[in-house]
Amino acid sequence: MAGIQHISDARSAAALSELLNGDSRRRPVVVVTIPAGRTEPWIDVEEIAREAGNLAEVYLMPTGPFTWEFSKYMADGTQVYGGAGRVYPIGHAWASDLTKSPLRFAFDAKDGERATQQLISDTLRMAASAGLLQALPSRELRDVSGAVKMTVAGRALVDVGNLFPASIAEELTVEDVPIDRIVTAGQLIEGSYDRESNRIDVTKSLRPSSDALASYAVGDVVLTKVAAVRTGRAEFLLYPKTTSPAVTVTVLRRDVTDNPADDLRP
Repeated sequence: MAGIQHISDARSAAALSELLNGDSRRRPVVVVTIPAGRTEPWIDVEEIAREAGNLAEVYLMPTGPFTWEFSKYMADGTQVYGGAGRVYPIGHAWASDLTKSPLRFAFDAKDGERATQQLISDTLRMAASAGLLQALPSRELRDVSGAVKMTVAGRALVDVGNLFPASIAEELTVEDVPIDRIVTAGQLIEGSYDRESNRIDVTKSLRPSSDALASYAVGDVVLTKVAAVRTGRAEFLLYPKTTSPAVTVTVLRRDVTDNPADDLRP
């Protein structure tokens, strides 16, 4: 489990802002705050640290003078306080695009449960996007195989012979693809098992696009994902990035209409 670092004075609060705004960071940073008037956060910071492992740094900060010290060094809208939490990805794009680091609010225990899961998902998604699953392998991994028991809440539960099933996290598998479109109950899987996080990495088992699309032929009607639509062209994701690059196709206005004034946007 990742250690939880406590912000306990103005100096450590300023140091956290310097870390986020500097260039030395190599992992996402999770910041969870404690609401004013409470001694513990609504958000389960220990569960976040356990799920993150060595893929992120986790900080806990009380609301008060320390958060204001932290906030004054942060770009507008990127602060966090009042019991909320947020994950800051690698780089600085989040400083100008707040969608890169969504704020997760928690005003009571129920909110805390939801925000905890959102922050875990944000953390794993950002770590995967940064390539940290391969660059920072967690501890010693063990090759395992087993049957998928079920998929639930973005996780596939797999029987690997332990008392409790291990999990496959959708955020660490294929970007923006739900776990139930990757595996199904009863499917046999193989992967690398991390005992501490009780998680299985199956990325090496993902099918490359050359295998997945081998049976496609001109004239086939297939499912695809709309990536972008503009006035005169649309881009579709035919197969996501796995062990091979993503496969995208472009459809131009002239491919679907003879009218140059038609707009492909809905």
